[in-house]
Amino acid sequence: MCSCGSSTIYSQPTITQRVVTVNTNCEFNEGIVNNWKLKLECAKDKSLYNDIQSSEKEINSFLGVVVSALSNLQNICYFENHLRVIAPTIIKIINTGQC
Repeated sequence: MCSCGSSTIYSQPTITQRVVTVNTNCEFNEGIVNNWKLKLECAKDKSLYNDIQSSEKEINSFLGVVVSALSNLQNICYFENHLRVIAPTIIKIINTGQC
């Protein structure tokens, strides 16, 4: 006789939940980042690159970070390290007195 039966055991699928932790304990908020966006746009519009020892490429990169942060306000602190890199340039822009 044929023993055609199978003894394969099927287990229940495992469901894994992904928990996303949002850091809201940082020094940046929408107002600050929006102000920085305006300062960077002003520096770009007025071509202050030499005055602030920065390149157009770097200012565009900083604008990208700022726009991304503003697009993700629920998790703006995710960009904290990047925003800290931008801070000295913002100070230079302010110190020019042109923005």
